[in-house]
Amino acid sequence: MAVLLLFITFIAQSQGIRKDTFSLKRVLSEGKIKGSIRQFSMLTDNFGNLTDYYAIAIGAGLNYETKRWRGFQLNFGGFFVHDLASSDFSKTDPTTKTLSRYDAGLFDVLELNNPLISRIENLNIKYFYKKTAITFGKQILKTPLVNPQDGRMNNSMMEGFYFDFNEIKNFHLEGGWLYRSSPRSTVKWFDISESIGTYPMGLNADGTKGNYLGNIASKGLLVLGGNYNFSKNIKLTAWNYLIENVSNTAMVQYNQEFRVKNSKLKYGFQFFNQKAIKNGGNPDQSKTYMAKGSKSMFLGAMIGFDKNAKFIVFGYFVLNLIITVLLAVRLPHNKEDVVSVGVFFFSATSLSRCLVQRQGRCL
Repeated sequence: MAVLLLFITFIAQSQGIRKDTFSLKRVLSEGKIKGSIRQFSMLTDNFGNLTDYYAIAIGAGLNYETKRWRGFQLNFGGFFVHDLASSDFSKTDPTTKTLSRYDAGLFDVLELNNPLISRIENLNIKYFYKKTAITFGKQILKTPLVNPQDGRMNNSMMEGFYFDFNEIKNFHLEGGWLYRSSPRSTVKWFDISESIGTYPMGLNADGTKGNYLGNIASKGLLVLGGNYNFSKNIKLTAWNYLIENVSNTAMVQYNQEFRVKNSKLKYGFQFFNQKAIKNGGNPDQSKTYMAKGSKSMFLGAMIGFDKNAKFIVFGYFVLNLIITVLLAVRLPHNKEDVVSVGVFFFSATSLSRCLVQRQGRCL
C-alpha cells in the first residue's frame, strides 16, 4: 500500500509540473506581424486628341501569422488603397468610346471612382509536416501563370486548397484545387468561372467581340507543377493548369548552366501547349472563352552570360510566326486553329500577362 501511495504521489507531482501544450494567448502573442506601404503614380500620355489619364494612389496592409501549434498556423491580413488624385475614370474617350485601361487599374476597375477600397487578402489555415505545407483558404500563389501579377496596388489572390511538397531530395511538387479568385485591380472575390472576363475581353475566332463575361461554366482551377534537379546545373520544370470545362495549359521548361572560369553560361528551353476542353466554357460559341477544338503552341529559348552577379540575357520575343513554322514542320491544323511559335526571353511577368495569342486575344 505504501508503494502504491508513493507511485500515485509521483504521478500527481509529474502531472502538476507538466507545461500546458496549448495556450491561445501564447499562440497569438508569439506570432509575427508584417506590414507594407505602397505608393504608385501613373500617367498615360495618349497620341493626338485621345484622352490622357493620370492616377496617384497610396495604400497599406497588415498581415499576421500565429505561432505554430502542433503543425497548425493561422494567417490573416488585408490591404487598403486610397485615391490621392486621379482622372475621372467613368468618362469614355470621345474617339474610341473606351475607358482608361491602365491608370484605373490602381484602384477597382469594377467600381470606378471609388476613392477608398479595401480587401481581405490572406485568410487561411496552414498545416506543416517536416518540409511539406498544406494551405486552405485565401492565399497568394507564385507560379509561372497563377501569380500576384504585382504591377498595380492590389495583387491577384486565390482561394482554395494548396500543398507544397519538399520531402524528396532535389524534387519539388506543388498544386491544388482553386475555386475562387480576386483578380488584380479588384476587391471582390469571384468564382473561377465569374473571374474570366473581368478585364476587357478580346475577339472571337470570327472577329466579333468576346462575350464570355458571366457566360462561362466551370467548377474551378486545378494546378499541378514542380521541378527536379538532375544535378546542380540541370533543372527540369513542368506545370499544368486545368480550368474545368474550359481549357488545359501545359508547360515544360529545361534549364542548364556551365561554369566558365569565374562566370556562368546559361541556356534554357520552354514549351507551352494550350487547348480547349469540350466547348471552351459555353456551348454557344459566341459566348465561349475558347472556340471548340482550338489549340495553341508556344516555343521559347534563352541564353545568357552571368559574370560577377551581372546576368546578360540574349533573347527574342516573336509571336505569330505561323506560316514559316507551319511550312517547316507541317503541323496539322484547320481553319479554327492558330499556332503561335516563337523564340523569346521568358519571364514570369511576360507570361502572366499573355501566355499565347489566338485571333488577337490574350489567353
